[in-house]
Amino acid sequence: LSDTPHTPAHQVLAWAVDHLNGENPDLLAVSGDIVTYGTSQATHLFLDALKRVLAPVFFTPGNAEHRRPHALPLLASLCSPSARVTLQNDLLYLFPDTSQGTLSQTERMWLDQTLANHPAVSGCVLITHYPAETLDHESQNWLESWIQNHPIELLVCGHRHIHQTR
Repeated sequence: LSDTPHTPAHQVLAWAVDHLNGENPDLLAVSGDIVTYGTSQATHLFLDALKRVLAPVFFTPGNAEHRRPHALPLLASLCSPSARVTLQNDLLYLFPDTSQGTLSQTERMWLDQTLANHPAVSGCVLITHYPAETLDHESQNWLESWIQNHPIELLVCGHRHIHQTR
């Protein structure tokens, strides 16, 4: 979203919220890059739209939320470790922060600890911003090994960043 309301992106978001509420999902997973330039105005517009969502909302930031120092403090309640995990229908949903193109040691420990705290789950859904193959080499190797050794049912990634001229 940009700072300017009433753009097509804002109209699509309003439509998406209405459509989502009509579907009655178990949760809404947001994988980052919700604001174009990380501004407080765009972030407030996004948070206002989320107030209309009837399902629980889970969020992991993208690189766009880091473009200015305004977005992440406003999204802090969505980005805390306890807000990035939920158990739904015996599946554990995990939202690690890959917004910097890496899976930090803190995030790795959080993934291990969170899974250890839920030993009886039948499987996990892992939702990240960056796809695994675009993370730094060490993070990519760690994540691939971690996925192979844990009950991961599904990996959902925000998008792949491709260099382009605008």
